[in-house]
Amino acid sequence: MSESSIKKESFEVTAPNSWMPWLVASIAALVILGIAIGLMALLGLFMTPQNDSGVKSLAAALGLIGAVLSAVLTLVGTIIKYSIDDRNERQAALDASRNYALALEAEKRNRIEAAIRAVDLLGENNKDTTNNQMGGALLALVSLDELDLAVSLLAQLWPTGNLSPHFARRILAAALKSSSEQTQTEAGIVLYKNASSIQQDGFHIWPDVTMSWRIDLFENCRLGLVCAAAEWLKAEIRMHRQGLPNATIILYGALEDPVDIIVDVAAACLRPLVNMLPEETWVYTPGGPPLVTVRQISERLNKLGSTAFTNFGEKYQADITDLYEAMAASVIQTAVK
Repeated sequence: MSESSIKKESFEVTAPNSWMPWLVASIAALVILGIAIGLMALLGLFMTPQNDSGVKSLAAALGLIGAVLSAVLTLVGTIIKYSIDDRNERQAALDASRNYALALEAEKRNRIEAAIRAVDLLGENNKDTTNNQMGGALLALVSLDELDLAVSLLAQLWPTGNLSPHFARRILAAALKSSSEQTQTEAGIVLYKNASSIQQDGFHIWPDVTMSWRIDLFENCRLGLVCAAAEWLKAEIRMHRQGLPNATIILYGALEDPVDIIVDVAAACLRPLVNMLPEETWVYTPGGPPLVTVRQISERLNKLGSTAFTNFGEKYQADITDLYEAMAASVIQTAVK
């Protein structure tokens, strides 16, 4: 289960200092008593003569004792008040601890209910479940930080066509923001296996709306993403889309990746494209330079050589070359007719 979103610090109450006020009060009482005794000794009140002067001295001593008692009573009152406040603070700390435990229990219950609901959607009773209900259940898992389960269920639902592509994009986008290598990698694999669904009529569902290549992701995740982009490119070529395919943006960004195999796959996909399209052909990029052109891609590829050196790269370069040649042959046949 994912780490709880409830933080114990939110429920903590500052613990009272149980000994400092008592220490201060005791020292203050001793100081007051010492001052009183010193004054009485200085004034000779401990040796009272048996005359009128002695009576006056005794009265002064009694007055001083009264003042000392008043100060001590005030000090005792302060200590009693602190004891009450101390008890209240300890009770508040106990209540906060109890509330934290209740919040954890409620969150755990919500996670279990959301997981049960989402899993139930894949059972025999999901025939009447709408795409929005399925997507809502998966997004509920995402909101509870159950990303691994959400991605796992997405992997089962997406190929069946029972889930809106918009929900798929949001779930994958959340997974790519995770700090877990496993979650990121699974998201990349799911996107790769469903790459034919990335391009929709008039829009696409790449997880990152900026279309930027993120080298901050884990390596296996990036490998899954570059392969997904390669499959996306193949799907766009089959659709006979005009201009540079949207997948070109991802593959062009992947040329800057520090991992050789990722760069090789991206370059292998782009070489046939450069050979088949005019240099002025362009595609709009939402997260980088306004446009990417075939000329820019060609200049970057010149630094990498003309052949792939990995099995992945060789396969994609051959497949995409065949697709462009088939598309060119189809255009020629149409023109002849």
